Amino acid sequence: MSTLSLFLRSLVITGIFSFLTPWFVVGLGFTCLLTIGYIPQLSEFADRGMQSAVDILTIFGNGNPIEGIVAIGLTYSLVNMLFEAFASHRYHKW
Repeated sequence: MSTLSLFLRSLVITGIFSFLTPWFVVGLGFTCLLTIGYIPQLSEFADRGMQSAVDILTIFGNGNPIEGIVAIGLTYSLVNMLFEAFASHRYHKW
């Protein structure tokens, strides 16, 4: 394969995984808070944590939490793709 196709493949894979990482982190956080919510003494803590997370995502998404996580995912993906391009350019042996 040519160098350009390897580079583009690397960028695409980096972009996809970088976009999905915030989704998994937020999903894991919600899952942990839901699990903690089953403990009667910690249910208030879990409810506040879930509401705080939804509020933060709502701020980033202009009123919609799903748009918030998409915005965070796209930003994270863009930054990681730029870093991948920089690292590839800096350390590539032509």
